[in-house]
Amino acid sequence: YHEKERIKFFSQKVLINASALFTCNRVEIYGLTEDKHSANREINLIKSAFPEIFREAYVKNSTFKTLEHALGLASGIESQIIGEAEILKQLYSWRLNEIGAFSLKYFWSKVLSSSAKIKEKAGLIKGRNIAEIVIKDIYEGDPNNKRKKIVIVGTGKVADLFAEVISDNIEMFFVSGKKQKRSRQLAKKAKGEAVILDNLTDIASEADVLISATSSPHYVVSFEQMFEIGKRRKNDLKVYDLAVPRDVEPISGSIPGIFLKNLDDLNEDFKKYNGLFSGEINKAKELIYAEAEIIEKELIENVAKGWNKAEPAGIKTG
Repeated sequence: YHEKERIKFFSQKVLINASALFTCNRVEIYGLTEDKHSANREINLIKSAFPEIFREAYVKNSTFKTLEHALGLASGIESQIIGEAEILKQLYSWRLNEIGAFSLKYFWSKVLSSSAKIKEKAGLIKGRNIAEIVIKDIYEGDPNNKRKKIVIVGTGKVADLFAEVISDNIEMFFVSGKKQKRSRQLAKKAKGEAVILDNLTDIASEADVLISATSSPHYVVSFEQMFEIGKRRKNDLKVYDLAVPRDVEPISGSIPGIFLKNLDDLNEDFKKYNGLFSGEINKAKELIYAEAEIIEKELIENVAKGWNKAEPAGIKTG
């Protein structure tokens, strides 16, 4: 949280009108500069100030390219799961919560409203989400479709997606540390149970699947804890670490009977799914290009009215 505030504060100091976006797997900074030379200089200042975060960042340093990227992001074609709706919801929430200290309001207002239309016209409205893909992977190789006991650590957006997967064949347990009220809400939605973090070892020892998706900067499940869970079990445990940075200490995958997958391991599943939408993706890209041209003209008109010919610039990592 402290690092997020530092990034927001620093970017607002070096850019004219800046907004910083944080999602589960990316950090993006959008802002205005006087010209492209200024954009490069000020983006380099940001990268120097936060070398660990922006080491492999890439830059979109023109109005049109920044618009193209923002529209693609909001439309879901930049996501690991093409067309997923969560990023657009997250952007709407981000914009709403940033009101007051939020810059580039016109830019994001146009991007968000246009992206919703692009998704509809391109046929990306009914995209699947990570919960559906993980559930499919859980049942892979199980011809008997056995009832599963699934433990979910975390109370954020990913946990909410799993709570929406209602099935008589799934029993869900939502584990939380401090946010116990939230875990009870999720459990009620999924017709499951809420569990405190102190009891994770006990409940995971009896489960079929453990899923972790918190926003913690540190490991939530240590090797020692996973070893204890494995020692108590009579059968295998599937573990999905869906957090960035990771929740489960990676070496845990070496424990006999513990089968650990993270987001990188699920990439093949994402690619197979995304391959089904090649036509929709191409259509979305055409619509994004056309919409970026329209919005760019409108932005230039606004610049002429009082933005001092400032040049939008975007920097992204993740």
